[in-house]
Amino acid sequence: MGKENYYEKYGITPPSDTGNKDSFSAALSDFTHDVASGDAIRHLADHGYTVSQIAKRLDYPTPRERIIKTFTRYLTDKGILTSHPPEDAIILELDKAALELPSEKLEQLIRLHGSENIYVRLTTPATKKVTGYLNTDDEDYLASINTAQGGLFHILNERLVKLLSSI
Repeated sequence: MGKENYYEKYGITPPSDTGNKDSFSAALSDFTHDVASGDAIRHLADHGYTVSQIAKRLDYPTPRERIIKTFTRYLTDKGILTSHPPEDAIILELDKAALELPSEKLEQLIRLHGSENIYVRLTTPATKKVTGYLNTDDEDYLASINTAQGGLFHILNERLVKLLSSI
């Protein structure tokens, strides 16, 4: 595995070409984070934990923003999140799917196209619209996904189907 792939896989900020002290400190911090809590975050994310739940379970004090970054990157690496869904994918807007699409229609859509071909666009404004309708864990799950880069697409997996159906 090349250096760039290693850095990307483990969420490490590569040192800059200038070799200054700040880039070394950042690389050391990223390495320390990954050794201390990176694997635990990924493991707990696999078991359905939200960022708040993960933060409570970690033995090593880790800033929430660092947990969110690792959590989002891991879901992206697993293919649950993407910034570019396949061209033939069906795209649902989170707020419209949650508030306007009945559960029966969602189930019919899944039967016709398969959940692996359906993505839900997550944006900060859409997440805020549905927040009041969600339970605490679902609200935290959506808030845990870093959509700062203009939105992400979440594959319509079992967790998201339950979340949408609960509204």
